[in-house]
Amino acid sequence: MPTFKDKGLVLREVETAENSKRLLLLTQGRGRIWAFARGAAGVKSKLKAPKMTFCEFVLYDGGQFLSLAQVAQIRAFPNLVGDFDAYCIANFLLEAVDRMLLPAMPADEALKLILLTFARLDGGCDPWLVFSAGTFKLLQQEGFVPITDNCSGCGDKFPGKYFFAVDGITCQNCGGLAFSDEARLALEYILEAPLAKIFNFKASPDVLMGLKTAALMFFSHHVDVELKSMAFIK
Repeated sequence: MPTFKDKGLVLREVETAENSKRLLLLTQGRGRIWAFARGAAGVKSKLKAPKMTFCEFVLYDGGQFLSLAQVAQIRAFPNLVGDFDAYCIANFLLEAVDRMLLPAMPADEALKLILLTFARLDGGCDPWLVFSAGTFKLLQQEGFVPITDNCSGCGDKFPGKYFFAVDGITCQNCGGLAFSDEARLALEYILEAPLAKIFNFKASPDVLMGLKTAALMFFSHHVDVELKSMAFIK
């Protein structure tokens, strides 16, 4: 029976009979995959792979299914559990990736993004800055990019005052969420910056709340699923 190693995170787990679990993993090599972990629900099991922990997995490929043979933790993010906002945001991003990526799709960039957001949240970075930047970058990775340079409805530009709609930044005549010029510049930075630098900006609490609301609006419009974690984010 072929054995292979991969690294990743647990997106979701489902308990089955005989103290076992089915784990949905986000991995570097195979993307989003299911693996059966026999006895993983038991107290003394060595196959525990906590959520929000970067792990190395040893898996058996049985042809029709994968089985988890070993798991080793590479990096934990302990401060996520102690901060309610950070914990909710981490769950939101895991749930978003779970629903947005199809099985066997390349997931290396999404995994890098998740690990980077976890590291920043764990390190005490403003949670709503991380949420906004991480959510917009994830949507961009999956092909959903807001228009920021002019009104997406009529083409006009409005220096100093913009309105964010689900199809981009739009004018008052087209409707949408009031969006300051500072928030627009922050969003442009997030979209243009390389992944490793998307959190390297500063913004006032008002700007961050505008980005947060815009990120939720844009996500809800383009990802047609209701995430359980969104109730806590809102």
